[in-house]
Order: sequence, then C-alpha cells, then structure tokens
Amino acid sequence: EGHHYLECTFFEQKAKNRVVVHLLNSTVRELGKVLPMGPAKILVKKDFLKPSKAYSAWPERKDLEIQDKGDYLEIATPGTRIHQIVVLDR
Repeated sequence: EGHHYLECTFFEQKAKNRVVVHLLNSTVRELGKVLPMGPAKILVKKDFLKPSKAYSAWPERKDLEIQDKGDYLEIATPGTRIHQIVVLDR
C-alpha cells in the first residue's frame, strides 16, 4: 500500500532464506523530478511468507515492525526518496 508512483518488486534469495523487496519512486521517470513518497506498507499473505524479521537495508539500516493482520502480515516502511530495499528474513 502506498502512493501510485511507488513501485514494488519482490526477489527471493533462497540461499540466504529471505525475500528482498525493492521500493522504487517512479516520479523521476514519470515527472522528471523527485517527489519523496511518504511511508508505505508491505502486505504479505501468510501462505506466501512468514518473515521472522524485517528491516530496511537501504538507504539506512532500520528494523521494521511486523504486525499480524489475520490472513496477512503488515510491515510499515519509512518514506522513500528514490528507492528503498527492505529485507524479509525467514
């Protein structure tokens, strides 16, 4: 959940037993200038992934809270200026 200019991709790293989430602020590409995005939420269905730990790895290291919302887990992320990398450890 986030601004419509915020793109999100998931990459599984099986060797490290984790999923890496890349958040990309596409305002540079779409508008030609950076408009910083406010906080967003990563929503993960429990049957897809149950991370034991979540943290923002880029642009700064910060532990993130995982909240149980029934069928899914919610991870609130800080704002994204250009891009952000979030790691979900299994």
